[in-house]
Amino acid sequence: MGEGSGRKALLFRVRARMSEVELREFVHALLHQPPAGAIWMIPVDRARLRGSYRVIDTVEQRGELVAHVLVERVDELEWKSRSGISRFTWKREGGMGRLEGELSERALAKLVSIVGLERVEAKLVGETERVGRRG
Repeated sequence: MGEGSGRKALLFRVRARMSEVELREFVHALLHQPPAGAIWMIPVDRARLRGSYRVIDTVEQRGELVAHVLVERVDELEWKSRSGISRFTWKREGGMGRLEGELSERALAKLVSIVGLERVEAKLVGETERVGRRG
C-alpha cells in the first residue's frame, strides 16, 4: 500500500429525530467542546442558523471563527464539517426536529452516542478521502 494522506472515511446517509437540546450537544461534540449551558458555539463560515437567537461574541477557536450564540429557538441549522465530509440539515418539526444529511463514521458515532441507535437511520453510501486537518 502506498503512503500519503490516503485515509478513507466511510460516508453514511443519515436521518434522525432529535430535540434542540440533543442538537446542541451534537454540534458541540463535532467541535470537540462540552455543551456550554444556553450558549451554542456555531462556526461562522460553515454553519447557518435560523430561528430566534442573539450573537454574544465571536472568537477564534482552532483556527476558525466561532460565534457564541444565545439561542431562544432553533428552526433550522445547516452544517458542513471542517473536512467537508459531513453535511446535514436539522429542521424543527413540532417539538422535535429531524436531522438529514451525510455523516462520516466519526460524526455518526457521536450522533448515536447522543440520541441512541433506535432513533438513527443510517445507510452506507460510499467512502471518501480524508484531507486536511481533523475536526
